[in-house]
Amino acid sequence: MWMALDRYFAICAPLRYNEHMSCSAFLKFVLVPVLRNVIFVLAVISLAGSLSYCQSNEIDHCFCEHMALVTLACGSIRINNILGLA
Repeated sequence: MWMALDRYFAICAPLRYNEHMSCSAFLKFVLVPVLRNVIFVLAVISLAGSLSYCQSNEIDHCFCEHMALVTLACGSIRINNILGLA
């Protein structure tokens, strides 16, 4: 992500490159989206882990997708569906 931002600012805003690539800008441009994604992933994992499963525990593909896992659950998956749309 840092390299992508570096190239973006070098091409699109070359006169303000040093300002954008300072340490405080790094925190603003990189850590905020990373923390948002970590919180989102932890919420998805905790919601999927709290469900009870009564059908087969096999998913039809080779990767574990959240909504494919949730469809195997017996109870209400309303909150998981709302979070999956976010």
